[in-house]
Amino acid sequence: MFGELAEEEKARWVRIVVAAVLAGTIIFLAQDMTQWLLGVNIDSPGGTLPQSLVDVVKKIFGVTKYIGGAVVIIGLVAGVIKL
Repeated sequence: MFGELAEEEKARWVRIVVAAVLAGTIIFLAQDMTQWLLGVNIDSPGGTLPQSLVDVVKKIFGVTKYIGGAVVIIGLVAGVIKL
């Protein structure tokens, strides 16, 4: 498969795959990174935050895990197909 692509095409597709995997990993780890950077436990924040707000934030971070996983998988599949 590498023989079918020109050098600049190979380099371009490698960059695309690496960027997709890195972006997907960052998206997948968004909740953990947010908790680490802010020092807040999203699962039980305490304080005066309304429980409905906490539930919505947890749902949003749950969806980002699926999106991040999908981006990683799409990047890997594109790399396997193209490279």
